[in-house]
Amino acid sequence: FVEVVDEGIRKGVFKDVNPTIIGNFIAYNTFFYPLRNWFFKNSWSFEEVEKEIMEFTLGAILKEDG
Repeated sequence: FVEVVDEGIRKGVFKDVNPTIIGNFIAYNTFFYPLRNWFFKNSWSFEEVEKEIMEFTLGAILKEDG
């Protein structure tokens, strides 16, 4: 993920963020649902949680004009 973020920055798609920090954030985000599924299982599906996490993450790093 670090390399993907770094490449996105070089291509002007992502904001100028720290690729190591953000890459690791994205990698560890994948454990969010499995670690908290007891909380979500009666309210939201995996797909709903996944969509929110992706929108949040992309919204934080994508350039407006990217």
